[in-house]
Amino acid sequence: MKKKWDQRVYIDLFSAAGKSRIRGTDRIVLSSSLLALNVTDPFDRYIFCEEKPELIMALRRRVNQDHAGIDVHYVEGDINRMVGDVIREMPTFSKTNKVLGFCFVDPGKMRDLKFTTIRLLAARWMDFLILIPTDMDARRNPINYERETNTTVAEFLGVSSWREPWFEKKDTGLSFSKFIARSFHKEMKRIGFHYGGIDETVLIRSDRRISHCIV
Repeated sequence: MKKKWDQRVYIDLFSAAGKSRIRGTDRIVLSSSLLALNVTDPFDRYIFCEEKPELIMALRRRVNQDHAGIDVHYVEGDINRMVGDVIREMPTFSKTNKVLGFCFVDPGKMRDLKFTTIRLLAARWMDFLILIPTDMDARRNPINYERETNTTVAEFLGVSSWREPWFEKKDTGLSFSKFIARSFHKEMKRIGFHYGGIDETVLIRSDRRISHCIV
């Protein structure tokens, strides 16, 4: 895309501190934000979002130390409340300045992300790479989410009437995690993104668990 757009913007909605420790080991690895800064063809601007002050402070320190010459902006707070700030940090799109965003979305649980956030970002020229935390979250807690008082799935999918189709699919043996993934894809299609079916997703599993972010 670097030859087709005037500016390319990397957005990380859950940036954390840039470094994490693998649970049960002394091994420290770079997380998404610092990995993105080290790509062969850097983005023209980076926007890092993080809710915890101590993590974004550590990330700032590492960026200033190792990537001082790169255009980096920070948005602190719950991304579902601060998405307007993310959009304002993007360069202005015009006939002479075509701007493409690439948004990496890696929520730990469904409750961390609301579909309204995706919908607002999608109003700009935007590509998404989204982790749907089904096996980590949805597979373990379907009964909790089925309760009428629980709004997590409705907010994650942007659809309030998801329970009836779920109960219908549940009787066919479909897992809750696959139902969530399919439903999320369909909502992405509604806002103009390509949807080729569940086979286009990539199942991500790892035996390496992040213990905590390094500050």
